This record gives sequence, structure tokens and C-alpha cells, in this order.
Amino acid sequence: MGKKSRSKKLRKVESPSKIPEMVVLFAADYINMGETMEKRQSYLNSACTAWNIAILDERERPTRLEEYLSLYQRINPHVSDVENFKHDMELLIQHRPREQGLC
Repeated sequence: MGKKSRSKKLRKVESPSKIPEMVVLFAADYINMGETMEKRQSYLNSACTAWNIAILDERERPTRLEEYLSLYQRINPHVSDVENFKHDMELLIQHRPREQGLC
């Protein structure tokens, strides 16, 4: 059986060293809300998730955000107000720069 032809247009992707820098710049204020290194790491992880959700098709974003929030609640059962976290994630998703040429 022959190889299947795939015709996907490749997108320009920034160098790997630029991508983390762009994520940190996009969410610097959010990340800096953390008072400890552990908290800042947690905010960075959430910012990365927001970035990844933001590159999805717009119709898929709400579902993926809800899945993430459900996982967040299971991992953090002591957190009673997930609405603030959801709001922060929505702002980050909306804020992600689209002009960077990434995904």
C-alpha cells in the first residue's frame, strides 16, 4: 500500500527559546501575583494552559476550559471559589497575542 499524501500548510513557529519568553510576557502580571516560588509556578502552569486553550478553535475553547476547571477542582478540593480562577483563565485566553504567528 502506498503512502498517503498529506498536504498541510506548515505555519511559521518561533524558536523554542522564544516561546517560553512569550508566554511569560503574556502572563507576567498574573504570574507575579504569586507570593512564593511555588505559587508563581502554579500561576505559570495555569497561564500555559490558558495559552494552549487559546490556540484551539474558538468553538472548542469553552469545553476545554470547563474540562480544565473540573480537573482543577478535583486536584484542589480546598478551593471553594473557582469562579475567580475561571475569570482569570478567561482573561488570559482572551489576552493571548494572536499576531505572533503561533498555532
